[in-house]
Amino acid sequence: MNYDPKNPLSRIAGETRKANEALHDYYGLGMGRSFSKLEKKYIETNIRTRAQTIANWSAKYAWQDRVAAQVAIDQEEEREFWANARREIRMMDYKAAIELRERAERMRAFPIAETVKEENDGKTIIIIKPARWREADISRIETTASDLARRAADMKKEKVGIDIQISDVDFSKLTDEQLGRIIAGEPIKSVVNS
Repeated sequence: MNYDPKNPLSRIAGETRKANEALHDYYGLGMGRSFSKLEKKYIETNIRTRAQTIANWSAKYAWQDRVAAQVAIDQEEEREFWANARREIRMMDYKAAIELRERAERMRAFPIAETVKEENDGKTIIIIKPARWREADISRIETTASDLARRAADMKKEKVGIDIQISDVDFSKLTDEQLGRIIAGEPIKSVVNS
């Protein structure tokens, strides 16, 4: 039986409108479809088509092949949909990672600040108050950015081993440059000993 492989449920030569509607109804039953289920559905909706008539149409108009072809098309469309969704999510994660890294760089260069404008005697005074954050916040932002970027690129999350006891390091005495090197992944021991 010849049918359109791109639209296998469309009417074929010799197929009546009623038989084609029954094919669509049969397909619409989903994975557990059967002629008896379709007959039951028809009885419930006052459509008078018997299971034997449905079976005859199925054999005559190659319903099983056509339904299988349509299921394959549906599965391919679903696979394509989710592949596109994964790509979009990865791109959003990657962009978020870049934005987080840029924010961490800005925090390192200049504390996030609150700007307050006051007007006294017609003069505008701008007061910049540093925001409340700690150096550890930059590290968490960098880690989150790295995790997002790695997920977006389908890379495994690398675990960085610590080669020195953290309790032995007074991080408050490290320079911003040293802290940046540690955040960038340089071993703490080499940064502290340099």
